[in-house]
Amino acid sequence: MSQGTKLGRSIILAAEHASRDDFPERKPRFPMPKRIYTVPRGIPRGLLNSTVSRIFNEFYYYQHQPVTTIQSWWSYFYPLDMVMDWCRLYGPKGFYQYQSIFPEDVADQAIRVIVKTIHTFSHPTFLGVLKRMGDESGGWLSFPTKGLTLALDIPNLGESTMRLFNRLYDITTDWGGRIYLAKDALLQPHQFRVMYPNWKRSKELRTQIDPDMRLRSQLSARLGLDE
Repeated sequence: MSQGTKLGRSIILAAEHASRDDFPERKPRFPMPKRIYTVPRGIPRGLLNSTVSRIFNEFYYYQHQPVTTIQSWWSYFYPLDMVMDWCRLYGPKGFYQYQSIFPEDVADQAIRVIVKTIHTFSHPTFLGVLKRMGDESGGWLSFPTKGLTLALDIPNLGESTMRLFNRLYDITTDWGGRIYLAKDALLQPHQFRVMYPNWKRSKELRTQIDPDMRLRSQLSARLGLDE
């Protein structure tokens, strides 16, 4: 949400696997996850707004001072899941997630364009996560590749949200990126085919295995893979 010199201001978390010797005997080596809070039903639309988010961001930013500590795998990888039913904060219309990945040599520039575009649309975005990924697996429709992946939770405000996502998809293709299909709900066939050039090979194999197209989903239908 920050602009200008604070654009991209973030909390950086890095970790290494702990050894057995790092744990006092009285603590479990594999602690079970705990849900600390629960978001009730009936959250009114608009409760999660820019003002509330800015206040929370300031608190969250200054709460994180440089520190090294032992942490469970669950709390490190899934901090949001300490809040049960957190998605209710977005109200009855929910949210869409935009998650893309860009090659390392262009990722910095591409992500700046993405963030600035969201500001141009004056569309609220309350949660963003940036991660570095390693080499790709070679799967024809596999998302991960070597580079940086950006995930943004964007509240559903109707038509304005649709226009924003369409623009974000075009920017993603312009910079040689791709969208994470498992989290996407709005990508169109022409955009998908640019991001995943091996889609034809996948479809040919699927036609051989399932010529009657009995194994279908809303995703495959939206992306034109059932035609």
